[in-house]
Amino acid sequence: MQTFFLLSFILLLSSCGKNQSMNTSTGLSPEKQKLAASLEDLGSEHIRMPKLPYNYHPSEYHNTTGSGIEQSLKGKVVLIDIWDYTCVNCIRTLPYIKSWNEKYKDKGLVILGVHTPEFEFEKDPENLGAAVKGFQLTYPIIADNNKEIWNSLANRYWPAKYIFDAKGIMRASHFGEGEYQEFEAFIQKLLFERDSTVSLPELTPHVRESDKAGAVCYKPTPELYFGFERNKLGNREAFPLHKTTKFMVQQPMEEDAIYLEGEWKIEHQFAAASGNGESSININYEAKEANIVIRPRRARWQTPCQS
Repeated sequence: MQTFFLLSFILLLSSCGKNQSMNTSTGLSPEKQKLAASLEDLGSEHIRMPKLPYNYHPSEYHNTTGSGIEQSLKGKVVLIDIWDYTCVNCIRTLPYIKSWNEKYKDKGLVILGVHTPEFEFEKDPENLGAAVKGFQLTYPIIADNNKEIWNSLANRYWPAKYIFDAKGIMRASHFGEGEYQEFEAFIQKLLFERDSTVSLPELTPHVRESDKAGAVCYKPTPELYFGFERNKLGNREAFPLHKTTKFMVQQPMEEDAIYLEGEWKIEHQFAAASGNGESSININYEAKEANIVIRPRRARWQTPCQS
């Protein structure tokens, strides 16, 4: 374990086309209409899409350029997805975002990923580029390192989705995980408004049982962080910033607290194993699945490990 920088620790409980049953006023089957109607339509508020930055440094655009984004959005339904590549809740939404991109990119939808980092190391363009490649994301992505887009939408959440119709008016938003089919049905509603001849496919099936409506989820251990700014260490040792401290695990261990063992140096946003001996992380947690964000000392980016 001593060969890793620990950056953050996250635990988580984790027929197509028109037919006679279609309502020609919406282009959606009654079932899809019901799903779409479960999201609040914000059209009457006339909130326009915020001005997007097209003049960032080229390294802050992935799968596109600033001018490319400006041209691609005209007359299209636009989904802005605010995400962070170490956020497990964001990661769990990516299969749906990728599916929507493949299904609707030729039907009038443009998905724009807005990567707003939580940690300083995520601002490195090489790190974000590796994440985009690792997650196999092919739609345009902007590095929102200064929260310019985040603030223009008065956003407060990871992940967050905002969808705008072909006239640039915000029509719906969604925060966090879930309601994937409801949101996709709303996408189809806006695509039909844009083009009443568009052929709409079946909705993407649920990726996980826990994504289905009515799924029972038990409260898991919350997100835990190792940095000096935000942490919940169960160890009794004092740990001065920037200095190596030798930790020992005390028994019994509290629930939902991190216990370090061996020599560690605590920094503002991460902890680093710094001794020559064995170092370990111990936690008494409750969750279906565990996700940890780590970086080997010689690697720039690594997909969060899962066990």
